[in-house]
Amino acid sequence: MKTKKLILLILFINSFCTQNYKEEDLAKKYYPDGKFVIINNIKIFYRERNQRENKAIVMIHGLGANTTAWDAIMEPLSKKYYTLCFDLPGFGFSEKPDITYSRKFYVDFLDNVLNHFNLSNIILMGNSMGGEIVLRYTIKNPKKVEKLILIDSAGLHQAKERPWFLKLGKVPILNQIPTLLINPVIFPYILSTAYYDYSKISEIKNEIYYYPFKTKNDTKALIDLLTEELIPIPEHELKKIYQPTLILWGKEDKWIPVHNVYRFKKLIPDSKLVIFDKTGHDAQEVIQEKTLEEIFRIDDFLTVPNSMN
Repeated sequence: MKTKKLILLILFINSFCTQNYKEEDLAKKYYPDGKFVIINNIKIFYRERNQRENKAIVMIHGLGANTTAWDAIMEPLSKKYYTLCFDLPGFGFSEKPDITYSRKFYVDFLDNVLNHFNLSNIILMGNSMGGEIVLRYTIKNPKKVEKLILIDSAGLHQAKERPWFLKLGKVPILNQIPTLLINPVIFPYILSTAYYDYSKISEIKNEIYYYPFKTKNDTKALIDLLTEELIPIPEHELKKIYQPTLILWGKEDKWIPVHNVYRFKKLIPDSKLVIFDKTGHDAQEVIQEKTLEEIFRIDDFLTVPNSMN
């Protein structure tokens, strides 16, 4: 009975939160310097800094996120690198076509993006599901990637380790509940679970995470990805990664427990591990100085031997 009442309450709240916004209008409000490009017939929102002739860092956000995940480090990194981040189709200010979304789809789409911008020998950086996409892409296209940066990466954790509201995505009928939870009352709580100190997250950042879920086909990608079977990357595939890899992790991560990071470190041959105390799932957003310090040291890694290119 209590569960039924909770669902009815959530439905009632959502009845006042059903307005559909347009991605272009939201982007103009929050990122007037952002741009749109059509890739594979999907309109993609992206942001770039510096000239493409420089060494490139391409940043891939996680499940339910968007380019705001990189706000704190994008500009500082652009002093040295060409930096590019974009909203994955189905998220943020990018178009959300009525298609089937999967991790494989995003790996293939990332290749389309890199080809469009004519980028190769790049540094790929991913947070959460973005880290898994980066890993799977590198395994499939090793010659296109020079180095990797993983921040609280998915790819090895089990479905049972997900937060409770994401676990609902695998339950028939209840798999629509995550959609219902995206409302002004409950959404701030969900977002807060990703951080050790949620007080550091501004109201503007809350809005940028929230409003894209109130656009056309708002949660299609989210539901598809939560419904998709969570299959860890095979260990023998991770052992093939020869690119120097920086692994950053928040010790207090509630979304992907820290024990997963030791498996990544063990399996990826040329890897460096840094664990941040009093940090959750998004180090690059809340302890950007320490994150930048480690990223800038990535050039200390030995360059990949020519025989491997």
